[in-house]
Amino acid sequence: MITFTFPKDTKALVKSSYKPRKVVKEALLMMQHKEQDAELQRTTPLPEFDNNTFYTFLNICSDRYNENTPAKQLDPTDSWKSDTIRPLTRNKVRSMAAQATATILYPFVEASNDDDMEDKALATVMADIVEDILERDDYTEKIIDIAIDLLTKPLAVVKQGFYEHMKTVKELKEDGTYSKKQVVDHIYSGFRLYIIPAENLYLGNIYESNLQKQPYVIEHNLITYSAAKAKYGDLPTFKYVTSGKRMFCDFENRTFFNQEMKGLEPNMVEEVTFMDVQNDLELIAVGGVLLHDDPERPIQQNRDDKLYPYAVNGFERFHNKFAYYRPLVWNLKNIQDELDIMHRMTIDGTFLRLMPPLAVYGEESMDNTVIVPGNLIPLEDPDSKIVPIQSGFDIGAGWAAVSAFEQNAAATSTSDQSSGVPLTKEATKFEISTLEQNAATKLGLFGKRLSFMVRDIGRLIVPSVLEHMPFVEVLETTGSENKVKLHSVVIKNREVDGQKVTRTIKFESDTEMSPEALAGRENELLQQEIDGSREANSDRIPLSKSIMIVNRKLFKRAKYMVRIVPRYDDQGIRTAKGVQYYDRAVVNPTGDKKKLLDFLQKTLIPDVEGEFSMEMQPEPGAQDNGGQNKQNTSSEFEF
Repeated sequence: MITFTFPKDTKALVKSSYKPRKVVKEALLMMQHKEQDAELQRTTPLPEFDNNTFYTFLNICSDRYNENTPAKQLDPTDSWKSDTIRPLTRNKVRSMAAQATATILYPFVEASNDDDMEDKALATVMADIVEDILERDDYTEKIIDIAIDLLTKPLAVVKQGFYEHMKTVKELKEDGTYSKKQVVDHIYSGFRLYIIPAENLYLGNIYESNLQKQPYVIEHNLITYSAAKAKYGDLPTFKYVTSGKRMFCDFENRTFFNQEMKGLEPNMVEEVTFMDVQNDLELIAVGGVLLHDDPERPIQQNRDDKLYPYAVNGFERFHNKFAYYRPLVWNLKNIQDELDIMHRMTIDGTFLRLMPPLAVYGEESMDNTVIVPGNLIPLEDPDSKIVPIQSGFDIGAGWAAVSAFEQNAAATSTSDQSSGVPLTKEATKFEISTLEQNAATKLGLFGKRLSFMVRDIGRLIVPSVLEHMPFVEVLETTGSENKVKLHSVVIKNREVDGQKVTRTIKFESDTEMSPEALAGRENELLQQEIDGSREANSDRIPLSKSIMIVNRKLFKRAKYMVRIVPRYDDQGIRTAKGVQYYDRAVVNPTGDKKKLLDFLQKTLIPDVEGEFSMEMQPEPGAQDNGGQNKQNTSSEFEF
């Protein structure tokens, strides 16, 4: 781990050829001063961390989750003793993370127009775009990592933004030669959600819990020199960056020196991003070099809100003024320690019971080499004998204590049912309700914290979408006017009228259309692209696509609010509820049995509702007054 420490004695250091302007030099000195202040907060023991420093607290939490075993005893006589760790903490973390991410949460978007009236169409468009951006960025995998960070670290941090990076590629020609050209680097470009390690984000005030009220934040990363060159190589000051070293400015004589960084690989460089939202300032230094050579550079996170592009949260607050959180692994620390002691004692006692130490009586002399199964040991002294030394170990009491410790740990984590343990019998409505309430109680705090993180991620993405979408392509220039094309957004698997279809969102720059004209335009485009014809014996048109026309100006002027409602039940509880509801509703003579079956299928197996049901057949001979067959309304129906 590389920290912000700068040497006081510069006699043995080599001066750098980097000689920036005075204002740039003062900006770098300001950054160094802020870095040292933030580092001092991390290296000071705090009562919230049990009088540990931030780094010690972070390492303890990491060791707890990774189940790092302590070093072996140096005394040979104690080398036989067990040093195993009962996997309580890690299992509880995995259990809660699995339960919380069983249903992937996405930000819920609400929109209002210029008249402060709710606009569901624009809200649907924004929600679809936000979800599509997250899905393209491996959100399902990242949300699991975020959940684990919430449970194991004093701070879970994510960063969201829109990035544009270029790279040089070689294009082969027919004659075997090649030419170089600049193309978009899709690995680093686009809407990106990054998970930032807690130790990489430095806070200006450790006793300010609201991130957006921080006087400044500093993101510190170690990246390879080649990655730094891909991101910043086109800037003229990058030539001063040296891999494996950090450049710093001496406070007294204002001279730059190259510092060898202990723990930094020769091919790595230090990337430091300093942000101050109060002064709308963002400075990036790589290897100690201010890359953009602009000491007043505004925040460049491609957003108009000018907020820190980070979302942070944790498992449980120390108190409402402290920026960091108590992770679950810290809450389980005492129980884990007591469990490990009892577990090791019980294992050691079992060893002693199965292979007790031996006492030798008489004139004979023997060592451990003769204690071999099936070995014949002749004894010359008739009075010699070997007697095991028995001790009063109660192994059963030890295992009972281990079980009791693990049961006590459940109060700090989650219940068996919400952890995925199936019901062993058909549950009643009351039992299902009790399980659901239990899951909400046990997982409630963590579930809410995770949902708050998802909500904050949505609040970061929406301004980025408004800033960069729709993507505009300049087709041709005529006089003083540019002819542009607004790219459409194609999103798969969107539910429309109970069917999963591909939705196309088309942006237009025309004047505002009336709702009737907008609906007519959408129907016109849909008729051009729809596949197939009407289903046999049905008036329903099989939907394969859905098209939404969005006015670009209205889309950008609308006001958006992101919220989220956490869910605490799991698939097992939802299935049991669906079966109970169906069993009671199906006997209702006024109920529509086919719709009830579709509902149950949708609950148990999404996306297949209606595929396993048939239209209800009329009863033989049943006719109404007009002589027509009468539909069967009995409690039986066919599949």
